Amino acid sequence: MTNQNPKLIQKRLKKAYFVGKIISIFPYVRCVILNGSLTGNKHKASSDIDILVIAKNKHIFTARFFINFWTTIFGIKRSKNPEKLHAGKFCFNYFLTESFLRIPTGRGEKIDRYCADNYSKSKYIAGDIKLYKRFMAANKALFQKYNFEIRNPNIEIRNKFQNPNFKIKKIWEMIFGSWFEKWAKKYQIKNIESNPRTKKYPDLIVFSNKELRFHPPKRQGKHSKY
Repeated sequence: MTNQNPKLIQKRLKKAYFVGKIISIFPYVRCVILNGSLTGNKHKASSDIDILVIAKNKHIFTARFFINFWTTIFGIKRSKNPEKLHAGKFCFNYFLTESFLRIPTGRGEKIDRYCADNYSKSKYIAGDIKLYKRFMAANKALFQKYNFEIRNPNIEIRNKFQNPNFKIKKIWEMIFGSWFEKWAKKYQIKNIESNPRTKKYPDLIVFSNKELRFHPPKRQGKHSKY
């Protein structure tokens, strides 16, 4: 077990909850879930904060656009510059939609086991608690296959920031409808396809209307540019 700093972990958990509450208000964001080292026993001072976002069907690119835009402006998103440290920064490397909550399998024993270990420890941050429960239930078989303990979804309700129903969110979603999704999709796919790692790792970098997944292998001393 990795020696951990309890104060650092609590500080970053508070940071994750604070940021999660904010991005849950963004257009078409339905649920914000914490995963990665901060929910396990491997978090270090140099670690980043991994976030999984569940978006409304047919609006996944809009949700990602606003999250990346806001977190980049405020300097809390992991930098694209491979020379910069990502300690304590946010990594939004996985987006799912309400009707697609099952983690893909069949990509090799190592990857499937890693996903089972990582996502079985997922923590609810903000948004629709029912979606968090559905996500955990949809992947229960994967977690059990590798004998990983499943976090009890009910204990995650301690965070009361559920189902944000603010007028501004409704107004945004009325304004940024299908037309903005088409633009956001075209813009993001162009950037994703221009990255040489996209073609190199087709099973680890996936972009579609129901799933956005950016998990290319880590390069020593460098970070992904997604």
